[in-house]
Amino acid sequence: MVETSPFVFLSWKAFLLKILYAYLKTTYMLNPCPKTLPVLEKISCFYAKSMVFKKENLGTERASPSTPRRPSSPVFMKGFLVRSALLAATFIGLSAFATPSEAAVLSVRVYENDVLQSLGGTSSSGILNIDGSSSTFSRLSINAYGAPLTPEPSLIGQTTAISANTGFSTPTVLRIELTQTDLNSASAGGWFASLATTFTANLLINGSNIKDVMLSSYTDANNQAFAKTDLLASATYTDGSPAATPAIISNVSLNNPLFSETVVMTATFTGGGASLNTSAQIIAEPTAVPEPASIALFGMGLLAMGMVAPRRKA
Repeated sequence: MVETSPFVFLSWKAFLLKILYAYLKTTYMLNPCPKTLPVLEKISCFYAKSMVFKKENLGTERASPSTPRRPSSPVFMKGFLVRSALLAATFIGLSAFATPSEAAVLSVRVYENDVLQSLGGTSSSGILNIDGSSSTFSRLSINAYGAPLTPEPSLIGQTTAISANTGFSTPTVLRIELTQTDLNSASAGGWFASLATTFTANLLINGSNIKDVMLSSYTDANNQAFAKTDLLASATYTDGSPAATPAIISNVSLNNPLFSETVVMTATFTGGGASLNTSAQIIAEPTAVPEPASIALFGMGLLAMGMVAPRRKA
């Protein structure tokens, strides 16, 4: 009798199964299940490992001579794979609605000519204020706002006062970095996240002594502080007049439960007595739909399970 592959049945089921199986194996089999996963996603991870292991070993493991082994017939394997894949799809879809418990953390650091300054700080209250000075700047006032003060995944960075000392002529590059970690990826749209960035720059006094101002925004799916993995938006201002950039929409893939955002403000000062204000903001695009891939996968699992159940009864 010729063996029939367990995947030889209705084409739409074969297609669905292969996609789910490939996704589960790629997502969960390459690495151990992280302890920090939400409960539902952890269940999905362990269930997927069990499913893939049984699929790859069913019919190849030998029971002891004294213990009868259930035949690994194509029908049995097909039914097992269908039930396993559909249940795993449902678990993965449900995991999209589990919110990580970590609180978002704001951090700020300051560089002059690529040298890290002592100014900086960290806060988990949703607001962080830095006010100080350096050898080149008589005042540096920096504000950062994020969760829980603002809805995730919003990040607002402002420099309310940057004043250069008088009497220096060597160009100095000031770089201010603001970051927010432990943000819920689902708040931005998950695998198909859509974020909007806006910038403003006001060269208030002696704008001719500021060569240029560059503002940039980034995300990192691995949730690393100050990481610049995916560029969202960037704008450069050189004419010295107040300027504002309309919202720039960017699409990124956030395939982990938590992610980070970073805003970088860079200004080149060529002389003293200059003053500058800047701001940058990252928010979720208002029309973005949270976690469309996970919701679709969840729906596919429920739909397919409903269609398989009547056939089994028949």
